[in-house]
Amino acid sequence: MINRASITKAAQTFAAKGQIDKAIAEWQKLLKEGHDCNVYNTVGDLYLRKKATREAIDAFAMAAAIFREDGFYLKAIALYKKILNLSPKEVEALICLAELNAEKGLIGNANENYMAAAELLIKEGSTEKAVEIYKEILKVSPSNINIRRKIADLYLDIGKKEESSNEYLAIALEYLERKEYEKAQEYFLRVLGFDAENVPSLVGLSRTAEDSGDVKQAYEYLNKAISFAPDDSAALFNYARLSIETDNVDSAKQALVKLTELDPSNIKHKKLLGTIYLKEGALENAWKELLPYIDDALSAKKWDEALELLGNFMECESVEEVKRRLVSAYKGKDNKDAAIKELRELAAIYENKKLPEDALQSYRDLLMMNPMDEDVQIKVKELEKETAPAPEVFFEETPVDEALPKVDEYIGQELLSEAVTGLEILKAREPENLNVLTRLRDVYIKTEDKEKAIGEFIAIAEIHEKKGDMGAKDAMIADANKLNPDDPRLVALRMLSEEVKEEVEVPSEEAAIPAAGTPEKFQEEMAEADFYAQQGLKDEAINLYKKLLEASPGNEEVMKKLKALEPGKEEQEEATTAVEGDLKDIFGEFKKGIEAELGDKDASTRYDLGIAYKEMGLLDDAIQEFKISGKDPGKVVQSSSMLAMCYLEKKLFPLAIQELKKVLESMSPSDERYLGAKCDFADAYMQNKDFSKALKLYMEINSQDPNFRDVERKVEILKTKAAENKGKPKSKKDRVSYI
Repeated sequence: MINRASITKAAQTFAAKGQIDKAIAEWQKLLKEGHDCNVYNTVGDLYLRKKATREAIDAFAMAAAIFREDGFYLKAIALYKKILNLSPKEVEALICLAELNAEKGLIGNANENYMAAAELLIKEGSTEKAVEIYKEILKVSPSNINIRRKIADLYLDIGKKEESSNEYLAIALEYLERKEYEKAQEYFLRVLGFDAENVPSLVGLSRTAEDSGDVKQAYEYLNKAISFAPDDSAALFNYARLSIETDNVDSAKQALVKLTELDPSNIKHKKLLGTIYLKEGALENAWKELLPYIDDALSAKKWDEALELLGNFMECESVEEVKRRLVSAYKGKDNKDAAIKELRELAAIYENKKLPEDALQSYRDLLMMNPMDEDVQIKVKELEKETAPAPEVFFEETPVDEALPKVDEYIGQELLSEAVTGLEILKAREPENLNVLTRLRDVYIKTEDKEKAIGEFIAIAEIHEKKGDMGAKDAMIADANKLNPDDPRLVALRMLSEEVKEEVEVPSEEAAIPAAGTPEKFQEEMAEADFYAQQGLKDEAINLYKKLLEASPGNEEVMKKLKALEPGKEEQEEATTAVEGDLKDIFGEFKKGIEAELGDKDASTRYDLGIAYKEMGLLDDAIQEFKISGKDPGKVVQSSSMLAMCYLEKKLFPLAIQELKKVLESMSPSDERYLGAKCDFADAYMQNKDFSKALKLYMEINSQDPNFRDVERKVEILKTKAAENKGKPKSKKDRVSYI
């Protein structure tokens, strides 16, 4: 790395001794390491001392550029002035100085510098560069006509006629805006002097003549312009406008028709054409052309202009469209009476044209303006009834998200039964769609159907639970309790919640059963014992029957039921021996050949074979067959159902529950077999002594169909049993954790 201090000292020493070249050489060593504006400035001064002006200017220019880049504008300006003092014809210095003055807002100084640079460039023959400099002046002084004229003249000098004509036209239009018509005409004619078919100039001359009061001359200029450019929009529009003023209607119409073809969205053209049609009495054509202009006036809140135009169309075929816009205009002007009058007439027109939905909307608008109008209220109800569609097909075929706005429309119109119908259909299609369930819940609340509303609260809570959002689930249940805390489903859920929070005692095989003290109590406990027997809870049933016999010794009915559950050991052994002997004799060889013959491919035959094995009591063989047939997707439900039955008979309750869960998950809630499968699922939990889960499932079935099988009785028995057990001391032996 160089030693800056020693180099600087050496350069200064050489300069003091008059050894300029050596001093410059030293300073340039520093410049090789990096640009330094102060060093460049010093080098420039040294070059001046040896009268090397060009080199000095170059060094000063480098210094000025660095000062400018670093934001030291005043130092940069001083250096550029220093350069111009040395050489007033330095174009680059003039341009840079002009730019700096413009940045500082010194427009006069900037223009002076630009003009000087442009004149130098012109003298050098760099006309195009001079034009660019003049354009820079226009950026800061856009209305400077003298500069624009210089640009136009320069373009013409170098043969750029199009650029020249554009500049002359700009000058002419500036004079036209100032109403200096003679000067405007001078420059339009100047363009025509080298471009006789210049349409903008002819249109400009037409405007100049028209503003000067010479309409005939203006018309002639436009005729000439159109002859050169039949599709020029500006020429056609002005031609049409002047044709109307001079009563040349056919010419105006031809021009405007062409204009609307060229630009269908231009409402100014349409307004002129519509005005012509109005004069001719062609109302429908006039309405078609003026409608966009009328709508634009309404959007811009130009109520009076819109009303004036609309008043011309009271007899046209589209009178309902006219009146609809009249209503908007009168509403905008706060003329309520006029708006109501037009709305009544509009509603009557829609009714006469058999357009009930449009009529209904008009009457609804009337009702909003005058809610106490009983006649209108009656009309609204009649038309709502007439137009309300049967929702079934719509809700069955429309995507759920697209169907929900229709539900919201029903709710907004208080058509709650239609809303419920639609929501129930959507719910069957997507049982876990929260948008559907929340709306259904809210409608049930609105109709004060608390039972169904609570059902939806519970369904929503279960969905939140599946997602792991326990806070949302608890909030749903809390809201449901506000409707009816005594609802059996909510009672059951509270019971289940308590069981989850603490290990609860489930009915024990050895639990003490109270003696039947009254006939009613006896019958109640008899029903409970029967229930256990039906559910395959043999030990619980036997226990309870024995307690009943203690309370009522010699009771034949109890003894008969107890005997049915406790057959003699000899009979059991004989039956078992006979079955085993027969099966070994009959199926011994059969089973050996069946595997080789069928393999795993024939699911139907395997399933039928499993049925046969089950009927013969060969449960293990049946289970194997149903497992094989269940590999076929078409046999999953049937095979899982039969596997569950086999497992239940073998008292393998967890395996039965697993298969029944598989069956239930493969079904839609709308399947007619769904409730039966769900009931079987609950029964399996019962036999597994998982009473809380069984009760929950029975409650769900009961809420959907209280008469299904005997679930209502099962619910009552389990609720009673749970209530009785709630107050008993808990035994570790009989505790089951559901956490």
